[in-house]
Amino acid sequence: MSDAWFAQKVAPDGDTTDGCHPEEAQALKVYLSGNSTPSQAAQAVAKPISHSPDPNGDLPRLWNLLTDALLELPLSTIPSLVELIRAIDALPPPDFSALSEANRPAHGQLWRGLPGFGHFWADGYPSLRQWLNDGGNSKPAAEREAVVSRSIRRAEIEARLAREGLAGIPMDWGYESVADALEQSPTEVGAEIPAACKWVQIAGERFREGAQRGESSWGLEKKRDHWNGEEKSHMSAERWTFWIRRLREIEANEKASKVVGDAVKECLGSIDEAIAEK
Repeated sequence: MSDAWFAQKVAPDGDTTDGCHPEEAQALKVYLSGNSTPSQAAQAVAKPISHSPDPNGDLPRLWNLLTDALLELPLSTIPSLVELIRAIDALPPPDFSALSEANRPAHGQLWRGLPGFGHFWADGYPSLRQWLNDGGNSKPAAEREAVVSRSIRRAEIEARLAREGLAGIPMDWGYESVADALEQSPTEVGAEIPAACKWVQIAGERFREGAQRGESSWGLEKKRDHWNGEEKSHMSAERWTFWIRRLREIEANEKASKVVGDAVKECLGSIDEAIAEK
């Protein structure tokens, strides 16, 4: 990580409409350099918002900083960033009683659940399937590869947060991602499979727990042409078994791209390892 990344995130001339507060960037930099704990970093990064006269207007800058960090910094920082988000989630609520209703955070009291972060994250990019449906198939190969690569990273981040119940990222997104990739014909060969593999690899145990209790999800409600099970909007052991069978079929498909093949192999390897440990 270079100092330049943090410097470019800071608002020029102190105008926080164009970037984050200097204390937020510095707190994040110190933390990712290994010089503060998640708890210490959470208190420091949240301090400008907690003392802001307009936390509702200023909060998006912090969500933008965290979003950019998750998507742009080295992959190795993602676990640390998730731990920071967990620590922010655990902070005591600031006292905004002296502020007008219009200046208080619109999505709810801070910091539990990081109100508004999930909406901010979701609005950043269209889903991969949406991008493909909107003409992504006709884009140059380099652009398609970049979008797929970004979708894999987003899936890893979302799966980690959803698995832990953090930042307003719902498991429904994971159910939808996996069902779109494995329960219906792809809009492009393999495009959605690597991201779905990340969800299964990271949140597999959470999916299995959902299967045990017949968890309902809007992510499973849509009719898909490869799934004929009785459970249309519920997770089940039958559905989980179907997902794993589909992944093994894809693994055996010689026409699968290297990106797809590697993703499926890694995913199934982690599942087989988890089963062996039980």
